[in-house]
Amino acid sequence: MKISKKEEGQGLVEYALVLVLVAVAIILILTLLGSTVVVTYARVMGGLSGQSLTMSGDEYIILEADIQASGSGDTCNITGGSAKVVVLNDGALQTEGSANLPYSVNGTSGSVSVTIDGSGISEINFPSVSTGCPIVLTNPHGYRQVINP
Repeated sequence: MKISKKEEGQGLVEYALVLVLVAVAIILILTLLGSTVVVTYARVMGGLSGQSLTMSGDEYIILEADIQASGSGDTCNITGGSAKVVVLNDGALQTEGSANLPYSVNGTSGSVSVTIDGSGISEINFPSVSTGCPIVLTNPHGYRQVINP
């Protein structure tokens, strides 16, 4: 079978068009379902770390925390750190605004301001805290991290 000069390379162009259509379809699906994926991921991660969710009111799911601490004996210090947080309101992902994440360190309560990221996964910075050792960081939804420098 003889291929005419007009048809040379046409298969490559068709292949490229199919790849572009697949990419556009994936982007469209993620745009439509993106918040659902983030909420599902947050609920699973929250459940694995012992955080219970009621899906009513403001809820904060700590996905990951990296706390720097120092000290020994009776006095320990949180010298900084950060955490990735998802903020839900009545079970819906919050993608704008701000909120205050309540926490407790060895029974002393405080809150950290959260500027909500457009993706729904925000990062917070912990303030410096001086307390007894070991440090037990909790939030109202059951998150608990024991830090023993």
